[in-house]
Amino acid sequence: MNRDWWVWPGPSSRRHQADRSIFVTTLILLVIGLVIQYAIGPAVTAGTDGISRNFYFYRHFASILIGFASLYIAWKVPIKSWIRLSPWLLAAGAALSLITIAIDGIASRWIQIGFFSFQPVEVIKLAMILGGAAFILQARQNNNFTSSWRPVSQLLYALVGATFLVVILQRDFGSWFVIAAVVMLMLFVGGFSLKLFGMGVLIASLLASVFILSTPYRRDRLNTFLNPQADCSDAGYHACQAVIGVGSGGLFGRGIGKSVQVYGYLPEASNDSIFAVYAEIIGFIGSLLLLALYYRLFKSIYIIAQRSELLLRLIAVGILTWFSLQSAMNIGAMIGLLPLKGITLPFVSYGGSSLMLVMFATGIILQISAYTVYSYEKTEDNTPGRRRVRRTRYATRYNRPGN
Repeated sequence: MNRDWWVWPGPSSRRHQADRSIFVTTLILLVIGLVIQYAIGPAVTAGTDGISRNFYFYRHFASILIGFASLYIAWKVPIKSWIRLSPWLLAAGAALSLITIAIDGIASRWIQIGFFSFQPVEVIKLAMILGGAAFILQARQNNNFTSSWRPVSQLLYALVGATFLVVILQRDFGSWFVIAAVVMLMLFVGGFSLKLFGMGVLIASLLASVFILSTPYRRDRLNTFLNPQADCSDAGYHACQAVIGVGSGGLFGRGIGKSVQVYGYLPEASNDSIFAVYAEIIGFIGSLLLLALYYRLFKSIYIIAQRSELLLRLIAVGILTWFSLQSAMNIGAMIGLLPLKGITLPFVSYGGSSLMLVMFATGIILQISAYTVYSYEKTEDNTPGRRRVRRTRYATRYNRPGN
């Protein structure tokens, strides 16, 4: 393999059919999100003149269509092309973030393009995963990867830049936390020194503490999390209403179109608080079903990460961390296990750039699954057999004994 990651020749195994279960699970999650958006549409648009009751449903559906286009492109365009583009994607995300700040001031995060809202930090997340995986692969070719920061210095510089841009200028602590966690876990999986890795985690934890304690509204959110019922009429209002929404769903839910919290009680009902609305409508059993779908998706990505070559494994780990951490942060905040943070629930929350980039990343995962190499072992009758029976008809000639 060439030493420069931008001329990486591509996966070493032959391409076969992608893991269809990932696509099916993603499709089911999208349908669930679409149904919930349709159910709460009349309530969200209530009191708004000149807007159809299905206005947000149609916009969400359009975002899903755009997302499917991005998924297909990410799936079919060779992954080495996306890796080569990752520095440009990172630069574009940073430039767009600065443009939003220049137009609307500090803490601005979105650009409105027609009906489509675009959040540049989502591009930064994807670029950090693709570019970070490439830098780690390049660093592994150096003898001092496990004993020095130098081989991954460019990746760390990018993380520092993202910290300044996302936390200091855009005031988006949740997105920064996801980016930092993605980079740290990719370094860990890539074989980085445990000592230096521990130092990195400590530095990130200290920075997170500073970011929280130095900002009044973040301190308020932390206090609300520690004692959510102390002031349900003001600082703890969102947290209290979220728990009420989840609890009022009971075992089987109120039913489609019967949500109460969505009528102005629960802030950001179609987006950040979507799980509380879902739990109110579908109930505890439906919530377990949603969690099972996420578990199925994350487990599939985990298996792919285990059985891929290093570069593809790092990308899969980065995307898995991105998806699972955002899901945990969103759901955990709605049930009172984590502080509130404005972060979306993948595939279910109201669409925009978050939905489009999550689906794009899913397309990347589908492409990686098409290069996954499955292992074999000898059976009792001395014939080749699988340790794990998964899509035997798609196995490549490179993973059989003797190849």
